[in-house]
Amino acid sequence: MVEIVKAIVGPLFAGLSGYYNLPAYGRYLFRKARGKVIEYGKEESFWKDVIGPYFYQQAQTKVSEGQLVKLVDFQVTEWFPRCPGLFWTADGQRHREHAKSYKTEQMLNYNYLVYAPHSKSQMILGGLGTTRLELHKGDHIDYKLLCATSSGICDAGIPLVLTKGVWEQVREQILSEGVVQADVLAFFSPLPVKYEEFLVNTGTELVGNLRNFLSYTLHVPRYCLLVESSLQIKRKKSESPVQATAWTLFKTGYADPALPYSFTYHSFDPRNEVSIKKAAEFIQGYVIEHEGEAVLTEFDEKIRRLSPAHPLSSVMECEVDQSLEQQRILTHGEMLQRFEEV
Repeated sequence: MVEIVKAIVGPLFAGLSGYYNLPAYGRYLFRKARGKVIEYGKEESFWKDVIGPYFYQQAQTKVSEGQLVKLVDFQVTEWFPRCPGLFWTADGQRHREHAKSYKTEQMLNYNYLVYAPHSKSQMILGGLGTTRLELHKGDHIDYKLLCATSSGICDAGIPLVLTKGVWEQVREQILSEGVVQADVLAFFSPLPVKYEEFLVNTGTELVGNLRNFLSYTLHVPRYCLLVESSLQIKRKKSESPVQATAWTLFKTGYADPALPYSFTYHSFDPRNEVSIKKAAEFIQGYVIEHEGEAVLTEFDEKIRRLSPAHPLSSVMECEVDQSLEQQRILTHGEMLQRFEEV
């Protein structure tokens, strides 16, 4: 009888252990039992503890590598912030406020006012923009990069990294519903993404001040919340509205040398494919109306929507060499800063 039980229970336990990654979950339970868990109901509180003195309000850093974090009632989507945490920095807020001081304009075929190119660029530099990636290989794990947000604004959300096994177990619900509400238990860990892959802007490792102007702030640690077992995600039915932001960088045809490049963007509902398509159409129309000569970047790796010079699939596979474009964009960033200081 004992042998029969062993024959049945042994393989069963091994299967369940692999399916749920029980060893990883056990580490979480051990840390949780010792009371070393920081719980967050709002992403703003999380970023305040992570960014510390560079947060838009006075704060101190309280989260370090290896910290066990619990997110309560967060919305989880595929659309993660282009530069996580930038939205919550003092610099990010300053850029967004600065954008409001410039004129708006009427576009053809639209019955509402939109920001002019300089303001659009300032908003992107202030932390707007989201990106969707496929499952990718890191140095040690296959991972899926997602976003967890309490506010419903994906641009302001938290990067959530799921191992391949966890992603496969929640994939169907996220793909069918667009958004899943959940409680998440995870470790604060380094991003398993190469530097140039994570920035996904020009396809090469960024140099000099380009980090400040284009996509990266030195004040935000390159960390994420790592989920290694599906038992760390308590899924619920999502009812709250969620907003993500399509974006691109394009080369302008203006004679004005102060604006050789510009960003543009448009918000959309991740639950609605029609909404995503309309956002992409707006971006294409904006580029045409502002004499754009070439779209350089893409915001969605799954579906190519903008016919960019540098598709995300090529960027992620390190097939793009854009040192010349990099220097041009750097020059554009420096011009934007000088223009802002005048």
